[in-house]
Amino acid sequence: MSFYYLLLTNFRVLYRNWRGIFWNLFLPVAEYLALALLHVGNLIGGSIGAHYSQYLLPGMIAVSALQTGLFNTTYWIIDLKDRDILKRISVTPVSNAKFFISVVISRITVMMIQALLLVCIGILFFGATVTGNIFWILTLIAMGGGSFIAIGILIASVSGSYDEAAPITTGINMIFIFLGNAFFPTYILPKTLQNIGAILPITFFADGLRNNFGMQQTYGSLFDLIVLSAWAILLGIFCSYTFKKQS
Repeated sequence: MSFYYLLLTNFRVLYRNWRGIFWNLFLPVAEYLALALLHVGNLIGGSIGAHYSQYLLPGMIAVSALQTGLFNTTYWIIDLKDRDILKRISVTPVSNAKFFISVVISRITVMMIQALLLVCIGILFFGATVTGNIFWILTLIAMGGGSFIAIGILIASVSGSYDEAAPITTGINMIFIFLGNAFFPTYILPKTLQNIGAILPITFFADGLRNNFGMQQTYGSLFDLIVLSAWAILLGIFCSYTFKKQS
């Protein structure tokens, strides 16, 4: 029962912060509308044509999950450390694994709601199509979101304060967005940057989603899901050794 109450507490923390929920859910929608209407991918050189909004939708889902995993998770854990809440949790029967899993489940739930809103906007305003398997899409979101949450926890573990964590999260966010095949095709980038982007988890996340949104890519969604799952597992294992419930 302790895990149930821990998970319930995580959800209560999220929905009681209504301003945070508002920005987490509706800022990605605003970004998607702005980028789709401006055809940003075409402006910077990507020859995507009239289907840019369809191309952008999976990338926007991946980016919104990335930012929730990085910023939301990292800063929340640092806040817990600053208020000595993690020290108090450490003297309870709650294990690191239970705490980590409860954080992952609560944040992935937010990511799935974000994805649902974005898909609804894409269908209603831009005629987007979802031709793939819903189960695969949810699994991709779970694996991709889990990877980003794990990165956020790792950053919080090695950072002593918000001032230390902020530049790290911002840097990783920028790298993932611009090299992750999210807003524009990475083939327009120099070969070295393409090679870096090709191994990032967000690339497999976005490409895997596109295979389920009516836009076939080089790799099948099974391959994307396997690699993304490997990222999630490796990062999760690393987190289990590095995350410490202390300030």
